[in-house]
Amino acid sequence: MKPLGSESTRRWRSAAVFSADLIAVTIAWVGSYVLHFDFSPPAEQVPVIASVLGFLLISEGAIFRVSGLYLGIWFFSSLPDLRRIINAVM
Repeated sequence: MKPLGSESTRRWRSAAVFSADLIAVTIAWVGSYVLHFDFSPPAEQVPVIASVLGFLLISEGAIFRVSGLYLGIWFFSSLPDLRRIINAVM
């Protein structure tokens, strides 16, 4: 049995946080489209939403990883972590 803070536990938590962030990006993207069209987007816009969402998830995921956003633990976040978040957003 591995200790609680093992490498596999940290990887699993990092993957869970990464997945939750991509789910939040998906909800925000689809929600913005739905709000833009007053909760009834035209049928011809649905393929646009889906295709752009695929590109958005790939690019956001890559930006989050490359910028080092998931290197810190949120319980112990600091100014360098804030700097990484700002760099990821910019």
